[in-house]
Amino acid sequence: DGTEEGDFIDYDYLVVGLGAETNLELAKGAKEFALPFNTLDDVRELEQRLQDIEDEGRPDVSIAVVGGGAGGVELAASVADRLQSTMGDLARGAVKLYVAGSDVMEDFAEDAREVAREALGSKSIEVLTNQRVEKVSPERKEGDETGSKYSVTVSAKGQEEQQEVSYDLVLWTAGQRATPLSGLSPSSEAKEPMTIEPTLRVTNREREFALGDIAGMQFPATAQVAMQQADYCAWNLFASIHSEPMLNFRYQHLGKLTTLGSLAGTATLSLPGVGEVTLKGPVASALRKLAYVYRMPTNQQRLKVGSEWLQNPEMWVPPELPKDIKDLEKLNPFVGAPNLDKLFDEKEVRDALQGFYERIQAERAKRV
Repeated sequence: DGTEEGDFIDYDYLVVGLGAETNLELAKGAKEFALPFNTLDDVRELEQRLQDIEDEGRPDVSIAVVGGGAGGVELAASVADRLQSTMGDLARGAVKLYVAGSDVMEDFAEDAREVAREALGSKSIEVLTNQRVEKVSPERKEGDETGSKYSVTVSAKGQEEQQEVSYDLVLWTAGQRATPLSGLSPSSEAKEPMTIEPTLRVTNREREFALGDIAGMQFPATAQVAMQQADYCAWNLFASIHSEPMLNFRYQHLGKLTTLGSLAGTATLSLPGVGEVTLKGPVASALRKLAYVYRMPTNQQRLKVGSEWLQNPEMWVPPELPKDIKDLEKLNPFVGAPNLDKLFDEKEVRDALQGFYERIQAERAKRV
């Protein structure tokens, strides 16, 4: 990023895995005035915006979250918990969730959707279904040059007239898409998913592989798919270098996990011979956190993430407790604990790659 025209990076083999980005072109003004939730910069910007709202302490706070998928539901729940923890009853009903379809998390099992609806209701989050945000624009009052609030234009299914609603902050999670690829010869830009073979190799490009959303395979656009593809891609890259036979990617659906606050969540697991089973509450929340830590590439990163969570009461203490109680260090034995992730070094990265190789080699041996 930022290279001048004429600058190139040579490579022997290339793996493309750019992830996804929020499509802010779905509504006029969303790109300029809505805040996505995709990058570390987005997180920092949201933290600052929420801090400003909390400092003002107004009783009429209003925040719109656009997008009824898992990302929008999780974000709405987290923001509501945060405001309840810092502002108490002033934040009740502050968060509105806009859903273009008829229900939240439509690609999840009905049990999981029901749990999500109950959790959102318990946090006083109003879910507005069949309502599409068409436009986001700043509100400018007399004497206010920059505009401190935003107007959201909404069209409801079956109604001709559009409605305008005022919000302090508009968060956008709707319309995830593959991050566009530019600068890869022979095409100057690939806005659509790349065409790849079952081995994850780019069609007609022997030394290029792709995984994740940009790969364009007929699988859900989720991190679970991309992480499974990474194992196969690592083996096929090794196999290509050493003239070994490559493996076709086979996706194994393990279930779907969501967080609905510090101690709430859903976990829909695919159990052999049983089918899908949905768990909820603290158990599901713990499974979600454990799965996240487990998928870290190295033990160093696992310890780093785990220790940071344990030192942060927001991750494991009920949001109903007053902030001054949660902040008491004497109630948290993990605050001030040594940084255990330093016990491991970069050797863990090499060990992780070796593990990928051994696992896929064992899988290949079963099929021979």
